[in-house]
Amino acid sequence: MKLGLSLFVAVVTFASAHDRPSEPDFTQLYPYEARQATGLHEFEAGTLVESIAVSQAGSIYATVIHPQDISKSFVWYQHQDDSRGQLHLTGAGTLAFSGDGHLYVNAGAAFEALTPDQQRQMGIYRLHVEDGLANGNFEHGDFEHGGFEHIAVAPQGAALNGITFDADNSLYAADSLGGKVWILKQGSNELEVWLEHDLLAPAGPAGFPGANGLKFFEGSLYVS
Repeated sequence: MKLGLSLFVAVVTFASAHDRPSEPDFTQLYPYEARQATGLHEFEAGTLVESIAVSQAGSIYATVIHPQDISKSFVWYQHQDDSRGQLHLTGAGTLAFSGDGHLYVNAGAAFEALTPDQQRQMGIYRLHVEDGLANGNFEHGDFEHGGFEHIAVAPQGAALNGITFDADNSLYAADSLGGKVWILKQGSNELEVWLEHDLLAPAGPAGFPGANGLKFFEGSLYVS
């Protein structure tokens, strides 16, 4: 039997609206009922499905990492017409859509023994699709002549991880090794330190990771 990682989409509902508290209570598991689960794709054994994002038009994107050979990493996609494919990106990590519908992906997780050429490839990328970008609708884009634009190089020694956007479309990137959050201001091609704190640094015997996932909610940035 061939084993591999699978990507699933599930629709879940709370058993009762009263079962979900108005304020989060993480001391309990919320009761929920899985109503529907559909397998979307099975990936090669040994790969890691790292991140997922869904466009306004319903297209699904997921990054697939080959830990032993980051040059084989890629972004997998499935459109609403069920067409599927993959776009190569060395070191592909996490995904996020900007407010104007562009798909961004970081390439910068901590990998050992990066070659100088691979190090130069780490950073923030934006998906460019010929004749296809309209409110995140890539279904009719020319993927063959599209690809990723390298818009910002990862700082030396950084391990870029989760990315998110604020209301002004500035991009924020967690640095799992440096204990920082970087900012890429709209229109800029250079990452700048936005926040640095001991609580964001690697900890524990393994020393990894530090700052990981990011999410803006009601004007505040949350860091895991």
